[in-house]
Amino acid sequence: MRAIEDLAAEMGRSELSLLASITAQGFYARLGYEPVQDVLHGEERTILMRKPLVLAEAISPPTRDDLAVFAMCGIAFAGKSTVARRVASALELNLISLDAINAERGLSGGEGIPDARWEETSFVAMARLRKCLEQGRGAVVDDIFSHRFLRDRCQRVAKSCGAKFTILLVDTPISMIQSRRQMNAVEMARAPIRDDVFEHHLARFEYPAPDEPTIRLGREQDVDDLIARTSVLRASNTAGATDYDTVATRYAAGIDQRPWNTLYERPTILALLPEVDTKDALDAGCGPGWYSDWLARHGARVVAVDRSSRMVALAAQRLTGRVRVLQGDVTDLRGILEDCSFDLILSSLVLHYVTDLAMTFSEWARVLRPQGVLVFSTHHPVHQPSIVDPGYLKAELIEEDWAWLGEKMRYYRRPLRDLIDPLTAAGFVIERICEPSPNDALKVRDPRGYDRLSRVPAFLFVRARKLPAGVFQGKW
Repeated sequence: MRAIEDLAAEMGRSELSLLASITAQGFYARLGYEPVQDVLHGEERTILMRKPLVLAEAISPPTRDDLAVFAMCGIAFAGKSTVARRVASALELNLISLDAINAERGLSGGEGIPDARWEETSFVAMARLRKCLEQGRGAVVDDIFSHRFLRDRCQRVAKSCGAKFTILLVDTPISMIQSRRQMNAVEMARAPIRDDVFEHHLARFEYPAPDEPTIRLGREQDVDDLIARTSVLRASNTAGATDYDTVATRYAAGIDQRPWNTLYERPTILALLPEVDTKDALDAGCGPGWYSDWLARHGARVVAVDRSSRMVALAAQRLTGRVRVLQGDVTDLRGILEDCSFDLILSSLVLHYVTDLAMTFSEWARVLRPQGVLVFSTHHPVHQPSIVDPGYLKAELIEEDWAWLGEKMRYYRRPLRDLIDPLTAAGFVIERICEPSPNDALKVRDPRGYDRLSRVPAFLFVRARKLPAGVFQGKW
C-alpha cells in the first residue's frame, strides 16, 4: 500500500481514496485513511475512505543515454502492439502491456472499461516500469496513451529513474484502421472493440503536443530507422560524444582565432538572427560565451547554459555579470528554465554532441514563446568518408583528430532527415536552411580551407519558428 501511495504522490495526487469493506475499515484506518461516507453496492455496504498525501518535489538523477522508455501511442488497431513487440525484441527492452495487465485483472478494453479501472491498470503499469528501470532495464510501454496526463505520468516515472523518454506515435490512416477492424470482426485475431466504444475512444484521443518528445512512425521503414538509430547510439555510449570539460581551456583560448568559426560559422549565424534588442534569448550550449556576449551587447536579456562546468566558469568570467550563466543539460532544462521564457534560442555547433534530438527540440519548444525563433548550426550531414561506409543514411559516432586542440573529438553524424523530422515533430516550422559559401576574408586567411569549403560545406544552418498554439495538431 505504501508503494501505491508513493507512486500516487509522485504523480501529483494530493489524496488517495478507496472503498473498504466493513471488516477492512479498521485496517485502513490504522494506515491513516479516514471514513468519508457509506456507499451501497446492492445490499453490500462499503466505506469510502480518504487519505491526504504529502507531495515532495523529487530531485531526478541525470538522464542516462543507455536507459530508455518508449511509450506507444495511437488509435486502437493502429498496430501499436506489433511495433511494440518488434522494438522491444530488437533493442532487448522489457515489454509492459496494459492489455496484458487488464487481462490479468479480468478486464476487456473492447467492451469499455470505466476510467477508474483504467487508472488502476495505469498505476500497476507504472509500478512495473519503475521496478524495471530501477533494475537498469529499459522498457516499451504498450498502451494507447490517448490522453496527455497518462503520457506525462509515464514520463515522470522515466525521469525519476534517469531514463530517456520518447513517445512512439503509430500514425496509421483511419481508413486502414477501420479496414483492420472489419477484418478482425471476421477473423477474430484479437478481441474486437464495440463501435460505440471505438467512437468514444476516437473522439477523446489527444495527439502528442509539440513539447512532447515524439517520433512519428507512419511507415515500416520508420520502425527500421528507429531501431537502427537507437542501436547505433546505444553501441556508442561506452565512449559517447566528447566531454568538453577536458578541452574547455584549450578551446576557449583558440576558438576566436579559428577562421572557420570567425569568418564562416559566426557570420552565417548572425545573418539568420532576428532583431534581438529587448528580447529574451537563450544561448543553448554557450561554450566560453562569445554569442552570449554578442547578444548582450546588442540589447538582449540573455541566459547562457552549458553542460560543462569548466565552460560555465569561462563564460561567467568573460561575461562579467551581464548574462545569467547556468550549468545544465540543454536537452532537459526542466527545473532550470520555465515554460515560454524566451523569444530566441541560439545554439552554435552543439547538436552533433547530443544523443537525443527529439527530446532536445521538444525541450526547446517548451521554453520558447509562441512564434519564438530558433537558430542553430551543426556539422553538415555530408561527411565524405561516411557516404559509402557505413552509408549516408546511417547515424554514427565519428572520432576525429583535431590538431588545433590536440585531442580526438567524438561527435554524431546523422542524415538530414534525422535532424529535420524531430525538429518539425516538436512544432517548429523551418524558415531557412543555409549552406554558405566561404567569403573572400576566409580565402585570405585560410586558402586551403576556402577551397575545401567551396566544394563541401562544413556546417548546416537552420532558422525555425515555433508554431503558435493551436496550429500544430500532432498529425502529419
